[in-house]
Amino acid sequence: MFRLIFMKPEQIGSRLKIWRKHLGFTQSKFADVSGVHIGVLKKYERGVNVPGGEALGAFSSTGVNINWLLTGEGDMIATTQQNESDIPHDLQEFENNFDELFETLLTLDEPRRKQAINEMVIRVKEAARMNEMERKLIELEKEK
Repeated sequence: MFRLIFMKPEQIGSRLKIWRKHLGFTQSKFADVSGVHIGVLKKYERGVNVPGGEALGAFSSTGVNINWLLTGEGDMIATTQQNESDIPHDLQEFENNFDELFETLLTLDEPRRKQAINEMVIRVKEAARMNEMERKLIELEKEK
């Protein structure tokens, strides 16, 4: 079952700081390595702002598990890293809209936000099931 957890910005900031220190980086070095401006990084670590899609992508390039960074769940270290070239073009377009989606979700009250996210998850899972069924059907037709 899907469990929605919205963390406070200061909790995300604390985990970001834990990750940076795990790497042994100063804020300046981490900003250089991730490509996130030092002033923006400081605001994230203090919990003033929440990182959006571009910043999360930049942080993920350092090996942090984004799920852990956002929710505190799972391992701190990502088990696999994707190169930008591994991401299909249509998902890169989605990534460009992620900041807007995230900001819009934050404007909703909690029940509506949960409902919207649950509906998105249901639709994506349904699309994945349909895709898998179509893939299997094509395989069966090839075996004939």
